[in-house]
Amino acid sequence: MTTPNTPLLQLRDYHRLTKHRFDGYAPGPETLDWDDQPNVFRTFAGASRLELPLPPREARRELPFSVLQRGGAPLQSLTLDSLALFLRYAAGLTAWKAYGPERWPLRANPSSGNLHPGEIYLLLPATEQWSAGVYHYDVFEHALEQRLALPELMLSGFALPGPVLLLTSVLQREAWKYGERALRYCLLDSGHLL
Repeated sequence: MTTPNTPLLQLRDYHRLTKHRFDGYAPGPETLDWDDQPNVFRTFAGASRLELPLPPREARRELPFSVLQRGGAPLQSLTLDSLALFLRYAAGLTAWKAYGPERWPLRANPSSGNLHPGEIYLLLPATEQWSAGVYHYDVFEHALEQRLALPELMLSGFALPGPVLLLTSVLQREAWKYGERALRYCLLDSGHLL
């Protein structure tokens, strides 16, 4: 038996509150305050940065979707180039669009309302190209920002087989446009990013 304050009942209540109905939409902002629109690019001023390379077009290698779908893509060693390619094609900017005076970016992964609440952090082991630590992927600059240095002795006895992805969401980016439904869209966009 569940008590009125259990997470399961809270989730049910949230679902009921935020679902659209045949007779109307779920509650949301009445209007959009365009002057208060959240920035869709997170960056950390003063953080140590590691610029990621963009390969020349002729150096890119295409794989048929069937190979990717079966999981048969060849493994690559962890290098600055391989990490840069992974981040670029998983979550990076792919184009800029313009209509009249407005200009907006497109990314490799879809997003509800093009607000991209998802942020990628990486727990990286030390290599010759970077030190061990937690890094944030700066999508706009295609760079890694070190958020936490992890001295090697902190990692002793804890071997990282490779990078560990940490996905987070900035709820305010969605709440600005979708109000109470923001959590739904953050979860949807997390699925896209995965």
